[in-house]
Amino acid sequence: MKIEPGYVHIARGSAVPSMRSLLWYALFYIAAAVIGSRYSSAFGTVLAVVTTAVIAVKILAAKSRVYVFYPDKVLVKSGILTVREDTVFLSKVLAVRYRQTFAGRLFGYGDVLIDQLGDNDFFCRRISRPRKLVEAMTPYVTRPSAPIF
Repeated sequence: MKIEPGYVHIARGSAVPSMRSLLWYALFYIAAAVIGSRYSSAFGTVLAVVTTAVIAVKILAAKSRVYVFYPDKVLVKSGILTVREDTVFLSKVLAVRYRQTFAGRLFGYGDVLIDQLGDNDFFCRRISRPRKLVEAMTPYVTRPSAPIF
């Protein structure tokens, strides 16, 4: 991946799934164990292998997402087999905020909200090192020259 000079920060998507996803995966594993012990161990094994494959694909998809922050735009690159690149222009950034849950502090990921003038807010879910991103973007936040009200 070639990145132009002048970027502010690079953040990757975190491979840690949400707690809701982890609970669903745990339920699938429990179902595989119950079905495998009760009916057919082959069916339970297949269910466990499919669940593991789904988790692996989700982790690869999350790790393949890269955010490249520039003073005026954000490049979002994602995809495993098919690469997708989106550009979000940050014309009037009013605030940059982040939120980290307890699990996010443990594993080093969080959510970042770039609040823009109007309805163009940009939300990055589960990215690594969110505090560093906020610190890097803070000098580029628009400061109004006159009071708004």
